[in-house]
Amino acid sequence: MKLKKTLTVLAIVSSLAISACSKQKFVLNYGPSILVDSSMSTFFINGVFQTDEVNAGEMCDGSENVISVEAQFTFFNYILSAFTLGIYSPRTYRVRCRE
Repeated sequence: MKLKKTLTVLAIVSSLAISACSKQKFVLNYGPSILVDSSMSTFFINGVFQTDEVNAGEMCDGSENVISVEAQFTFFNYILSAFTLGIYSPRTYRVRCRE
């Protein structure tokens, strides 16, 4: 009986953890690309009423060289957010430029 409860709790927790991840990717141009920046943005209280701006044009020496910008709430971000009860809620972003 105890094993069944443990497996049920483990299944619920793992499904919640997997479903909490999200990703937004904005493709501006196509072609071969190189990863220029991959960093974490800091948000507090689950990011309510907060924004963060990343100037991909400056990173890629012009907006015409930007291939894609991606923002992601990864499993690691979820663990950090859950550990702090949502007080610290980081997001990971990546910028890809033309080679």
